[in-house]
Amino acid sequence: MKKGKKYEGVTELPLAVTACIDELMFLEELVKHLADARSTRSRRKIQLEPGWEPIESSSLEVYVTGNMIVSDGVGPMRIPYTTSFLFTCTKETRGAYTLSGCFSLS
Repeated sequence: MKKGKKYEGVTELPLAVTACIDELMFLEELVKHLADARSTRSRRKIQLEPGWEPIESSSLEVYVTGNMIVSDGVGPMRIPYTTSFLFTCTKETRGAYTLSGCFSLS
């Protein structure tokens, strides 16, 4: 088995990264509202197996801002970011959209 390279100057200090999204609750409500606005008002009746219910889905790409806090044992460093996320909302026949997934596109 081959041994890995030794990197000089690399320390064994712990590294912690925390990502915070600006105005998270507002963002969640906005995504659900936009999903509802994009839904089709005229739904066709689809024949389903007994006991099954249709589920609508809506996906939106949204640019999000926030801060990453990187701490390496010496001190924390705040790094602002803007990146794209894909949000997916689902809705059962009767009810409102719920946020069911969030995926970073970077």
